[in-house]
Amino acid sequence: MSALSEFRIEDVLNEIRVKGSSLGLSGKVISESESVCMRAVEKKSRPYDLQAFVAACITAACKVNRVAMTPYLIVRQPNAYLRLVNGMVTSLKNSLNLDTEELPPQDYLPKFFAEVEFSSGHHLSKEFRVRAFEILEQACEKKPELLTTKWPDTYAAGAIYAVIIEYKLPISQEHIWSALGVDTRVLSKKYRELADLLAIKLNPLDKPKGRPAVTITESRSEIARKNQMMELKEQGQ
Repeated sequence: MSALSEFRIEDVLNEIRVKGSSLGLSGKVISESESVCMRAVEKKSRPYDLQAFVAACITAACKVNRVAMTPYLIVRQPNAYLRLVNGMVTSLKNSLNLDTEELPPQDYLPKFFAEVEFSSGHHLSKEFRVRAFEILEQACEKKPELLTTKWPDTYAAGAIYAVIIEYKLPISQEHIWSALGVDTRVLSKKYRELADLLAIKLNPLDKPKGRPAVTITESRSEIARKNQMMELKEQGQ
């Protein structure tokens, strides 16, 4: 970890631009992220971790602009580190009086579909995607508070997993954990909550699993290589 005070503000802003561009964020969101950073610095904010501070500024800007983005998709670090980022986001919101609000779970689905496809190597059909949206729409109708829930991304992940079970796709909880950063126990809990709410038949074999053997920070290229090796082994059987 590097103390933010060791960097010039120009360096921090450049980190925000580079990270924002790599995430495919709009110029408006990147500009808002820079503004959040500048205002925080003016208030003598000196977080000790540059990466976490950059992620917090971007997350806060996404919330202001109603863009579905999570700290995990920005930094891809373990839960303990994400708690640090989320703590910074709360601090920025309060100290800068940011006008933020939580998005409904449905808004996270388009980005999450792409991440799950990459992690698992399996294509998600149009019917699959429509069904995931349908589950969340129906859940929000029955339980309106889900529209403003504090952790909407976990419900989006739960809906995706519900459809995976329904369609009997070979995509594991670990694939979702690696793709979205939603812990397997949380994933199972949200899936079951949605299933109970909508009377969806539960998979009797669905049980929370331990963390995957690979670390959360494993590179995407390494994950893709391992997926490819598994596919080659299956083809040779």
